[in-house]
Amino acid sequence: KMIYKVETPIVVAIPKAFTPNRDNLNDVLKIEYGAGLKTFNFFRIFNRFGKIVFQTNRLTDSWDGKFNGIDQEMDAYTYLIDYVTYKDEPVSKTGSFILLR
Repeated sequence: KMIYKVETPIVVAIPKAFTPNRDNLNDVLKIEYGAGLKTFNFFRIFNRFGKIVFQTNRLTDSWDGKFNGIDQEMDAYTYLIDYVTYKDEPVSKTGSFILLR
C-alpha cells in the first residue's frame, strides 16, 4: 500500500525585474506569496553598495523604485526576505533583481 504525503509548497518569490516608469505595467516590485506562510518578518532591498533602499514588515507593501522620493538607478538590487512557515520553520531568503526604466 502506497502512502502519499501531500504538502503545500511555500511560495515566496520576487520577480527577476521590474520597470518603475509609470506606464502602469510592472511599476512596483512586490512579493509573490502562496500558502504556507505563517509569520512575515521583513522584506529589505539593498543597492549595490549594500544600502537599504526599501524595507517593510508588511507582506502586501511594494517598492516603487524610489528612495527618499528619488528614482533609483537602473541596476541590479539584492533582497532579503525573512519569514516563518506554517511548520514553524524560520526562513531567510536572498536573491537579486534588475530595475529597468
